Amino acid sequence: MIGEDHKANDSDPTHPTVWKCPGVSIIKINFDDSVMSQNNIGMDMVARDHNNLMLAGATWTVPTVFEPRIAKVLCYRWAIHLS
Repeated sequence: MIGEDHKANDSDPTHPTVWKCPGVSIIKINFDDSVMSQNNIGMDMVARDHNNLMLAGATWTVPTVFEPRIAKVLCYRWAIHLS
């Protein structure tokens, strides 16, 4: 199961404010990107099981000139590749 990690956002009810564990035998992968500067984006991901045990985590800094929305797509692709 792959899902995007959403930060708490009281003004947008579509974004959950509490992380929920996946079902038994499912690994949940959350990921996020950030624009660190005009020339870098950061990506991170974490994989957890139904007991909230962290199974894996990774970060990656990418030198780039992409728009922020392209960074989101690259982060999604990276999370799928790692899974």
